This record gives sequence, structure tokens and C-alpha cells, in this order.
Amino acid sequence: MKLFSTEEQNVIKAATKATDLEGFLTIMSKFNPQRGLAQASIVTSGVPMAATGTGPTQMAGLGMTTMGGLGYLSDKALAAGRRREVQDLINQIASGNLQPPKQGFAVPGLFGATLGVTGE
Repeated sequence: MKLFSTEEQNVIKAATKATDLEGFLTIMSKFNPQRGLAQASIVTSGVPMAATGTGPTQMAGLGMTTMGGLGYLSDKALAAGRRREVQDLINQIASGNLQPPKQGFAVPGLFGATLGVTGE
């Protein structure tokens, strides 16, 4: 960090702060079946339960399968958002045109839109 100016350091530090939405997506992404054997086995056992089970068994299977799908989507959304934010930061530092970082998915926090906060 010593190689960067004070203004550049402040922009980098601000970019590393996660929003509520990013925190939620981080938790959900831990259920991505591509991340490990335990997550994959949960989804794999959930599919037959959802297809052949009845009542509570079927609902449990649907829940397990849904968590795997949400985990996958959350993981991919986080990766794409972080890639975009890092590339924007690199471009700004290289050009010398520093701007305050945009907060995560354009909404600062999970309830930012409800509260009328725009993130700009």
C-alpha cells in the first residue's frame, strides 16, 4: 500500500468494504455444489427426494436442491461483481482518474433502495 498515494489508498480501502447484499451472497455462495463434496452431496441427495418423495420428504428435497441453485447463482454473481469492481479500480488508478467506489451491486446495503439510498 505504501506505493499508492493517500487518495489511491482511500479508494482501495473503500472498495474493500462489503455491503449487506454482498455479505448475504457470500453466505449463500457457500452452498454452491461446485465448492466441495459436502455441498454436492446435499444437492445430489436432494434431487431424488424431491422427485420421488412425498410430503415433508419432498419439501426437504426441494429445499436442498434450491439451496444448491441459489448457492451457485450467488457465487457467480459475487465473482462477476468483484471482477468488475477490481477492473474498474485498476483502470482508475492507471489513468489517475479516481472516483469514489460504487457500492457492490449499485445498492449500498440490502435495504438501500427501500431507504432511498442510491449509492451515488
